[in-house]
Amino acid sequence: MKRLFALMLTAVLMISLVACSSNKNKKENTAPTASSRETLSGGWTVNHELSAVKLPEDVQKAFDKNFAGARGAEYIPVAYLGTKVVSGLNHAILCKSTSKTDNAAEYLSAAVIYTDTDGNSEITDNVDFVIANYTNTSAATPDQRAGGWSIPDEIPEAKISDKDKSVFDKALENYNGTKPEPVAMLGTQVVAGTNYAFLCLMPAEGDTLAYYQIFIIYADLNGKTDVINATPLDLASLLG
Repeated sequence: MKRLFALMLTAVLMISLVACSSNKNKKENTAPTASSRETLSGGWTVNHELSAVKLPEDVQKAFDKNFAGARGAEYIPVAYLGTKVVSGLNHAILCKSTSKTDNAAEYLSAAVIYTDTDGNSEITDNVDFVIANYTNTSAATPDQRAGGWSIPDEIPEAKISDKDKSVFDKALENYNGTKPEPVAMLGTQVVAGTNYAFLCLMPAEGDTLAYYQIFIIYADLNGKTDVINATPLDLASLLG
């Protein structure tokens, strides 16, 4: 009888261990929520005033079709990053994404929409775009030829507020190097003052094709501004 009881107790313990292991695995495989994105953002807040840009007609049509009724978040295009020739065409689009849960948290994502020669389209990638990943200068200037991505000849104009544009222009007054063209103000970070993250187009120069850079500009409480980082955006590394 004691032996039977011991065997039953052992079986119960084994079932409990399996159940705990299963629950642990389920927890570890849970997709990140909008709140966890905020935790990983490095203190950056997405610019709430980021508004949609008008994409080329065919790309806009594909965007609207594929993001209509998206589950979990609403997406608007804030920058047309580039194109890549495959067996058709890949379009890289930076989006402001607003979660439908977690207090409507806002974050950035980079999506790839593939269009074939018959006009069919689908989303083939959609990754988080974390501003905190672009706050150092360790990245090298991307080789656009090697990555296969090219910057569109015409960049859709984004609306940058007069206040943000003033911060950018003041910081770049004495900047040494190729003058960047601001495309969008992506977000801010409160420090002893405020850091601003600008997506900028770096025009083609010599053998270097046009590419994007994230400029981090600091503004102190007295209005003094300075460029503290300029990190190239490598579409190949971000999207493949």
